[in-house]
Amino acid sequence: MGETTAVAHGGDPQDRAASPRPRCIASVINFLVLVEYVKKK
Repeated sequence: MGETTAVAHGGDPQDRAASPRPRCIASVINFLVLVEYVKKK
C-alpha cells in the first residue's frame, strides 16, 4: 500500500530507493494526506 500511494502521488520507487531524504519527505506527505483523508470520512 505504501509504494502504491507514493507512486499515485508522483513518486518514483527507483528514485526514492536511490535517495533516502526524498523518500522520507514522501512518506511524511503520504501520512499527512492519509490523515486528511481519514478526517474527511
